[in-house]
Amino acid sequence: TMRGGDSGRVSSRYVILTVIAIFFSSLFSGMIGSQMTKTYVANKLSQKIDQSKTMGASSESADKLLSICTTALESKGGAAAAVAAPAAACPPQTPCPQCAATAPAAAPAAAAAAGGEAPKVPLIELPEGIKNVIINIGTNYNPIMPPEDDPTTMVIAVEPILETAARIKKHPRLSVILAAIASGDGRFQTMQVHNVGGASSSLAAPTNKNAFWVGTKKDGWPSHQIVPVMSMATLLASIPRTVNIKHLKTDMQGFDFAAISSAGRMIRRIPEVYAEVYVGTASYEGVHNDLWKDFEPYMKEMGYKRTTENVKKRGEDNAMWVREGAEDV
Repeated sequence: TMRGGDSGRVSSRYVILTVIAIFFSSLFSGMIGSQMTKTYVANKLSQKIDQSKTMGASSESADKLLSICTTALESKGGAAAAVAAPAAACPPQTPCPQCAATAPAAAPAAAAAAGGEAPKVPLIELPEGIKNVIINIGTNYNPIMPPEDDPTTMVIAVEPILETAARIKKHPRLSVILAAIASGDGRFQTMQVHNVGGASSSLAAPTNKNAFWVGTKKDGWPSHQIVPVMSMATLLASIPRTVNIKHLKTDMQGFDFAAISSAGRMIRRIPEVYAEVYVGTASYEGVHNDLWKDFEPYMKEMGYKRTTENVKKRGEDNAMWVREGAEDV
């Protein structure tokens, strides 16, 4: 049978352990994100400390424990508030590299790519004899076609609009993926379909609602399609490392930079990158796709040199970058 004094000591220790449990579970569970939750946890701590005193715990040690917990609680609360602060004005579907650090946790594939690792995804099975791949994203119905004089090269075309993809000419070394490429992975989004054949379709809204290609209800645009979205990292990681990726071409209505930067250092698997860019203005709302602000500094960081010299001073254009040095990922 337990003696009364031992029972009191065990009970007070139990309460103090409960205090510590409340504190640390709150600290690491992300519970402390607002003044209301901080106050709630602080009150609970104080109640448990008072209870431990009445059950025989040392007043000095209990007060010291409360002081430590409260100080750490305030520190954690401030940090949590800072983390919870909204990021820059990037829309959630296109966080630029500068905003990605404050954006919500990335999908596993994008997170792995950002850390320089290849995402762990199943490899696609390519036709027998294929040694090289060309990737063409945002093809409309006129993608790059496989070279007839090189049976070892195939083209992977990515086109999210069903009706448009259905118009692409069939070829035994051409594979069409019905999806949109952007940052992030494994989700569905509504794509606005503009222009004849969906030529100006985008995940973002147009900045000029009166542009000819935006269309009217009379034209039948914009219409909308729900499309799957995947990251460039997932696409690249799906291609076996024994296969060379010779060239990447993107025409993604404002999402070129978001897609390319989502690949991280995996982009260095590709010796040539040809992308649609914006200069000084954007055709779609909230996108980051500027040649000088977005592409140039990022591509230099990734070890690429721009070979396109003459670009427009303002508006949409295309630019080519060539990898300097050998593939190193």
